[in-house]
Amino acid sequence: MPLLDRLAGLETEYALRFHAERPFDPPPHRELFRGLLAALARRVPTARAGEIKDGVFLANGGAVWFEQVRHSGGHGLIEGATPECRGPFQTVLYQRAQDRLLAEAAASASPAGECSLIKNDRDSLDNVYGAQENYEVTLARGVWLVLWRIGLVLLVPAALLTWLAYLLLVALYVAYLLIAGVLYVAAGPFLARGRRRSLCRALFGEEVEQQRPEAVPLPRWLEDVLLLYVRVATLPLSGGL
Repeated sequence: MPLLDRLAGLETEYALRFHAERPFDPPPHRELFRGLLAALARRVPTARAGEIKDGVFLANGGAVWFEQVRHSGGHGLIEGATPECRGPFQTVLYQRAQDRLLAEAAASASPAGECSLIKNDRDSLDNVYGAQENYEVTLARGVWLVLWRIGLVLLVPAALLTWLAYLLLVALYVAYLLIAGVLYVAAGPFLARGRRRSLCRALFGEEVEQQRPEAVPLPRWLEDVLLLYVRVATLPLSGGL
């Protein structure tokens, strides 16, 4: 396959920056994302693409997604993906067009202030992000391709163990919610309003305490524990890959 004659794509992650017109709590990132999608739909045809992530496909074959960074805080990034392009020149052309399209859409994403997208590789919460390049490549041929496929079959037990670990994670999370709910209902009536809100924040997270739409009952400390669990549970499969 010639070096410059292959399918290629580029996905870029943009940080959200918002300046309010008057002092108040900034809107959640997902709310800004929805405003951005509405502004995109006024410029180009879009099609819903909600699976694991919330997003849309664009008429040119590209896509825009919302990448949830911290469920406990509602933080997120905007991901923009080019369509499958034939070579680096076309990829860069679509990438620059994407930058302009998303910048114009972000500018009208919220009537309550100025929203814009920025490019860097680390945010204030120490999350690292940037861009991913994708290329069409020949993985292997002949005996090496056979060995690669055998390796995938050998990883099936590790994949099954990973799924079992995820099912256990869901069960543990549901059990926590039941225990936390009983504790809050039992202790809430005996606490002052301020202490009751503090207990809600500790058990269910800041978004639930603030009664934000689509709040996830997941406090920051519990999210850290669950993320550590996921890293350990997926280590055999990721190491094998």
